[in-house]
Amino acid sequence: MADPAVSTDRYPAVDAVRGLAVVNMVAYHACWFASDAGLVTIDFSAPAWRAWQRGIAGTFFLLVGVGLHLASVHGAGLSPFAARCARLLTCAAVVTTTSVVLDPGRIVTFGVLHCILATSLLTWPLRALGPRALVLAAVALALAALPGIQEFDSPRLAWLGLGLSHAPTFDFQPLFPWLGVVLLGIGVAGLLPRAFLSFRPPGSRLLAVLGKHSLFVYMAHVPVLMAVSETMTWCTKQSG
Repeated sequence: MADPAVSTDRYPAVDAVRGLAVVNMVAYHACWFASDAGLVTIDFSAPAWRAWQRGIAGTFFLLVGVGLHLASVHGAGLSPFAARCARLLTCAAVVTTTSVVLDPGRIVTFGVLHCILATSLLTWPLRALGPRALVLAAVALALAALPGIQEFDSPRLAWLGLGLSHAPTFDFQPLFPWLGVVLLGIGVAGLLPRAFLSFRPPGSRLLAVLGKHSLFVYMAHVPVLMAVSETMTWCTKQSG
């Protein structure tokens, strides 16, 4: 979940915002696992829950664009970017493989890591555009909202976000509208003063640490939550 471009320069404000998104992600997934285990009853299709989930994902994708622009500013070349993409690819493969083991009926074929990798590869050539990328972002978002786009309802196009539905899965984050959000992040990063990005919000040190290591936290928190959920389920059965 960290930005896809590696740079030796850290921006505390960016890391803190990403860390806040990580905290929200863990909290949301904790609720999801508790509901999936039958410990609580939650309607995740309710507007508030959907808004929370979309807000978390949107923050991560926006920061992908911010990271791409900052990497361009600091002259990060292809090698660190390729290394980052390789790590994303490996982690995405682990997520897919794990989902097959957990539930073959809900395989993750294009989850958040898959989409971050795809959007990173597609926007890498545009990272130096800065605010001009806002125009491209508007085009991408408009494409995602075109009237009649549901006519392309095909399982082979589901990963693009151009269909009415998709196969059951633990996680699904289509290319649209997130490609537009990444482009928006590139543009926003080009508009924000460097001093603002370098500012460390008071009391945000832990959030910045979480943001700096967000990919590790993302990969680690799921098995931890699963173990906690299974333990609570077992204890509930024993006490009943």
